Amino acid sequence: VTATVILRDPAPGRQRLVLNRGSDDGVRIGQPVLGTGATLLGIVTEVDASRCRVRLITDRDSAVATILQSSRTPASLVGTGGGLRLDFVPLGATVAPGDVVLTSALGGLLPPGLLIGRVADVSAAGQDLFQRITVDPLANLDRAEQVLVMVGFVPGASLGEGDSDTGATP
Repeated sequence: VTATVILRDPAPGRQRLVLNRGSDDGVRIGQPVLGTGATLLGIVTEVDASRCRVRLITDRDSAVATILQSSRTPASLVGTGGGLRLDFVPLGATVAPGDVVLTSALGGLLPPGLLIGRVADVSAAGQDLFQRITVDPLANLDRAEQVLVMVGFVPGASLGEGDSDTGATP
């Protein structure tokens, strides 16, 4: 369902939006919100009848299971309050600037294959266990006005969790 951004959280480090769609439109907590080119902007965190709140992927409280498109290396994408960082990528994994980062089906919380961003920088110090990787989002999160909420996606349904509201069965 299409939605319009009606409010942005002005607090530093908090990257959140309020949209003009809610439970009356089929919006539920945990559903992905997409921007231009079907790129992941964030995830619905609160819903009332006519509005919902979205935590952007750059928010400090954001974490998303991801995979690098070329090497299929899994990672955790975390928001830094204004940017993105990939965590838990082993030193031996092949990662290069420009690699595309996609959502992973791991955990069933997001549909697989949604575009998120491109690797901007890769580094590691001698004592590090994991690579230090920064990611540039593909969507312009600061300028989003019209977005799509994936109301057909039920978070956790692929895990076989029974939910009488969704018709999912164990």
